[in-house]
This record gives sequence, C-alpha cells and structure tokens, in this order.
Amino acid sequence: MAGKKRKPAAIHAITGRKPGHDSAGRPINTNFPTSGIGLDSNSPPTLIADNEIAVAEWNRVLKILDKIPGWVEESDMSAVLAYCVAFVNFYNVSQKVMRTRKGADSDELKRDTVSLNTANRTLFQAMSALGFTPADRAKIVIDGTKAKNAVDDFKNKFMK
Repeated sequence: MAGKKRKPAAIHAITGRKPGHDSAGRPINTNFPTSGIGLDSNSPPTLIADNEIAVAEWNRVLKILDKIPGWVEESDMSAVLAYCVAFVNFYNVSQKVMRTRKGADSDELKRDTVSLNTANRTLFQAMSALGFTPADRAKIVIDGTKAKNAVDDFKNKFMK
C-alpha cells in the first residue's frame, strides 16, 4: 500500500516537539545507515564529465548542498547525478523546441512537446527526491525558537 514517503531523520529533528522526537512526540530513529561522507564537489562523475551543461549544474548544485550539512552524502551521488542528467535532457529538449517552433510542421512540434513534457516531469521528480522544490521545502515546519535560529543560521550562511 502506497503512503507518504518517509522523511529523513534530520527533517524529523527540525519539526519535532522536542529534541530527539518527531512532531507526534515519538523518539526519532537515529539507527539508520549513513556513510557520514559528503559528496566530493570538486570532481563530477565521469558519466557527465564530457557534458559541460551537466558539469556546470553539478557544480552549481553541490556548491549549494555543501552549505547544508548532512543534506546529501556520497551514497546519494546517483540521485544528484540523475538530477543533472534530467536537467541536461530538459535543457536540450527545450532548446530543440525553441529552434523548431518557428516554421516546423505540427507533427514535429507535437513530438517535441511530448518530449519536453516528459523531460520536465523527470526533472521535477529528481528535484523532489532531493528536496529542491519550494513545495518540498514548504513541508518542513519549524516551530518558535527553532525557526528563529534557522532563519539566523540561514542569514549567516547565505546572506553575507
């Protein structure tokens, strides 16, 4: 039976009623597998090394993710890689649609539009899996003093 996706323990810790507890007051499971190794942002995987758009997106995303401790680990590399590949596919298809839109026959434009929709859906699924969308971030609720501390931390890290 499909239900809500499980949230990472770090999210539960932020949204919990008290330290070490989730929003329902239950203790947070801290015995989950983790490598504790962050992604190496200096060298993109060889799978995308030849594609300058994918490498640029890899570097852009990891520059942001490096500022958020524990958000992604080495074991999450395939998810970030899938996001970068989806981004490149979306970019390439959208460029093709923009080029062929002028003067193209309707069948070709329909095929390209379907490809663009598919690429867009794949991109947003990858973004959602990594918590990149505003809707995914909006699901994180922080209360009172935690919210003030989080805002202060955000300002200190990103607004200087």
